[in-house]
Amino acid sequence: MASEAEVVPVWVASAPKAVRAQYTGGTNEAAVSPDDGENQYRGKDWQGFANLFGNGLNSWFGTLGCHVNNASGQPMYGGVLRYGFKVSEINSFNPVYSEWVWDWEILGRAYETMFAVNPYDLSQDLEWAAKRWDIAIWSPTPGTEATMMRFELRDDIYWHDGQKFTADDVIFTLQDLAPTLEARDLPPPWYYGSLLDINSITKVDEYTILVKMNSKSYFALHWVGGTIILPEHIWRPIVEDGDPSVFAPDPQMIGAGPFKAYPHSIDQTANDYYVPQQYVKLDTYQRNSKQDEIASNNRGYFNEDAIRIVKAVHGDDIVVTLENFAEVPITVNPVTLKVGSTTLPTQGPFVVPKSTGTGNVPGLAYVTFDVSGISPGQYTVKATAQYTFEGKTWLSNDPFVAYVPGKSGDINRDYSVDVLDAITLSLHFGMSSYTWPECDNNADGLINLDDVLLQIGYWVL
Repeated sequence: MASEAEVVPVWVASAPKAVRAQYTGGTNEAAVSPDDGENQYRGKDWQGFANLFGNGLNSWFGTLGCHVNNASGQPMYGGVLRYGFKVSEINSFNPVYSEWVWDWEILGRAYETMFAVNPYDLSQDLEWAAKRWDIAIWSPTPGTEATMMRFELRDDIYWHDGQKFTADDVIFTLQDLAPTLEARDLPPPWYYGSLLDINSITKVDEYTILVKMNSKSYFALHWVGGTIILPEHIWRPIVEDGDPSVFAPDPQMIGAGPFKAYPHSIDQTANDYYVPQQYVKLDTYQRNSKQDEIASNNRGYFNEDAIRIVKAVHGDDIVVTLENFAEVPITVNPVTLKVGSTTLPTQGPFVVPKSTGTGNVPGLAYVTFDVSGISPGQYTVKATAQYTFEGKTWLSNDPFVAYVPGKSGDINRDYSVDVLDAITLSLHFGMSSYTWPECDNNADGLINLDDVLLQIGYWVL
């Protein structure tokens, strides 16, 4: 049993959770005068709560996505979500040492992880601070096999104080923090058990890391990718010279999550953000956009254009997948591709279907560019997609490095077709192609048996 189960709970609890159908505004839906800014929301039906299995309506996604609609049925953003705690006080605002579930009702909304889990399908991992990851096998010693993971981080994430979120922050959190505490005879962080199997972490570039484990395990991705990341520029001085064990080691609680929390007031003269036995208040946090754009992009925490770009290199073609996360179809025109210094002919228009499904599954459209006329080599490739949405013109783009022409079946992008590609395909079997576009060998939007059969053919050839 121990060899097959990651965790066996000794004790579990079950309790119902409910939410008021209408926005109350703290006044039982009654309007107030003068208007406190919430009259526009009061009495309208709540929408968007994600009832996460095993967690309930107050899940991370529930508090992030809830909203009310206007008379036309369009989302209204803003307002205040109020919900009750089961405890009267927070034990600590300390992401290194706090293990209490109610503390993490606050902390979990202020700090990020490299991936998230789809609240409607717990078997699906979602891109988060990491925009993609590769899983492979390496040999710590001759004749042994262990898991190896490569994480590519988004380059548009900023900490609440405006500093860039980079690979250095991830390496500090996963590799440097615990030994630094140990050198001072301090306990390891609460999440240390998830990191014990790490053999090494290598910085590939500012937004890419390579993690090697000591053993081979399906759970390795979740051990590493599910760990909260701390800002090195804040926490290294604390763990090296400060006291990381106090109630709030970082009095500003600088994270990169969707909410900004404070263990005190903004001016530190009154407890207006945390009043024990009364309330904890969190502010929403909006990332500053760093996307190339024609109009100002202020799309909130996710900082996502409605249209995202995913690329896959299949032989003499580069397939650009357009993902539509909006609730309406979007026309994209033009779509361009630049390989090194060569700009290929533009294509368009393309109508990308609207997002569908309870898990915010994007609508997909595919654009194929012929790169057979380009000299073989490794290139920086940049795809762009222009479209109009919500009355503004947007330009999504995403550069990447690729071998052109690519090798059909080279799923993990190492310019060879081997067992590592087969392993990557098997890990994503049954998923939609947007989870790992290189696995979709026949570009039909699914990763299925047809792709396995093609992969076998590529391998043999």
